[in-house]
Amino acid sequence: MLELDYAFLAEYASIQDGNLTTVGGSFTRLVTPQLPVQAFLAVAGRIRCDEPQRETVDVTIRITSPGDDQLKIEATNRLDASETTHAPYDGHKRGIIFAAQIGVPLIEAGTYTVEVDIDETEGVDRVLKFEVVTEGRGEQFEGTADVFPVAECHVSPLRSC
Repeated sequence: MLELDYAFLAEYASIQDGNLTTVGGSFTRLVTPQLPVQAFLAVAGRIRCDEPQRETVDVTIRITSPGDDQLKIEATNRLDASETTHAPYDGHKRGIIFAAQIGVPLIEAGTYTVEVDIDETEGVDRVLKFEVVTEGRGEQFEGTADVFPVAECHVSPLRSC
């Protein structure tokens, strides 16, 4: 059985010595000085596997922009799920961590949707969302924690779209 334990957005994520390292994890609001801009973010998480013969797991990440003319980005990563790489516990259970760095063109303000999908399970396993706002506009959203939780990420205009 494959099951997504958790998934989240981060400013940066990597796997080092079998451990997941993140910076700016679990943001739900992305503040940028201007639009359009190219943002770099990470999607990270862990998949639980208890299939002793499984060698790989495919994870697809889909990002959709807001608006009528939606931009869609899709990437599939094949993860090593072998017991050689991931030491089993409690029989054949093992945690398979993943971290994907993605460049996302931020075309307009609004809610961006990120889907995390283990390809061999039914339906989308997790839907994450983040709100993009430009500096100076954020003040009008103060006090609306249901829409914009405290965690946020700030983007530098490294490259315009």
